Amino acid sequence: MDSHDFLTILKHTPNLVECDTALFHYGHNTRPLPDVPPLTSLTSLALQMSDEEDMDTFSHITLPALQILDLSRVLFSGLVERLRPFLSNPDCRIRELIIRINERPEVEDFMQLLEAQPSLEKFDFREGYLGLLIALCRRLCDGSAFLPRLSCLCASPCIYPVSEITEVFPVMLDALDDALHARNMLSSDCFVKIQKCVIKDWTGSRTDDLDTIVERFRPRQRELIALGIDLVVG
Repeated sequence: MDSHDFLTILKHTPNLVECDTALFHYGHNTRPLPDVPPLTSLTSLALQMSDEEDMDTFSHITLPALQILDLSRVLFSGLVERLRPFLSNPDCRIRELIIRINERPEVEDFMQLLEAQPSLEKFDFREGYLGLLIALCRRLCDGSAFLPRLSCLCASPCIYPVSEITEVFPVMLDALDDALHARNMLSSDCFVKIQKCVIKDWTGSRTDDLDTIVERFRPRQRELIALGIDLVVG
């Protein structure tokens, strides 16, 4: 269905609790998108979108009860920029965010997207480049009030070009190690401990060097597991 039909259905299903659907863009659509009254029962929303214009849907809905937002099936670039206004709405306080980032957004834009959701407990991002994961890990251990409730971090980064395997991937593992140790030490009423971290299913370039680097990380992985962190790498 297109965005207009989707919003029309939402208008007539005010008690909807979970929604998982695909939006398709059928050329130039001249029908104005209808506004939907606040959906006070909707807690989980998963959308597949193939066109950037489908993001206009978020300008016509208010989801005060939303806890899970899954945009892992987004097939266009520019998601970070288009999603930020929705997540910056004070009425939006989600606990789990799953997104696909098949682009290289500015690091600051990416950080601002996450800063808008201090209640986030689980973050899963797919196909983002290593620089985003490094920046995220460094923010997690700088002592600032950044994602203080985060307890689960999952990432399937895109490694490209091939030089990133030896030049950037080890830096990412160092930053990850620092972040997990720091949040373990900071765990208190203000910060929760990151209890689960999964870095796997990466895409892009892959060589024997990558496997070697991961194996060198295994002793540090075991140390983190001994601290009670469920850590999976590779």
